[in-house]
Amino acid sequence: MTPKQYSFVRHKLEGLSNKAAVIAAGYSPNGAKQAGTRLMKHPTVLEALKGRDFDFGVSKVFVSRSFERTATCWQAVSDAMPKRDYSCPVEFLTDAMNCQDLPITVRAGFAAALLPYQYVRVGR
Repeated sequence: MTPKQYSFVRHKLEGLSNKAAVIAAGYSPNGAKQAGTRLMKHPTVLEALKGRDFDFGVSKVFVSRSFERTATCWQAVSDAMPKRDYSCPVEFLTDAMNCQDLPITVRAGFAAALLPYQYVRVGR
């Protein structure tokens, strides 16, 4: 398995979509969706995703759901989060974005979700 394929598998096991895992693995964003489909059909990648060839000691697999949402608040699943319950989405997203216990791809997702709260979209 090539290093990029290994990285793709690691990102898939972290819960990313095919396209996001391809880009995070270092492939070109142009045609990422097609590359993800092609990689998901590759026999070596399929075997690694099934867990037989994938070395879990090298890559710590994280739960892609790092929080649970109720009607009034968000509850953090990671013990590294400063608080357990959050009523303010900005506070939750900021703490989740800065949580060192989560993989960088998940933290980047929280940062992207935080952007509309911090900056007004200009144009259009």
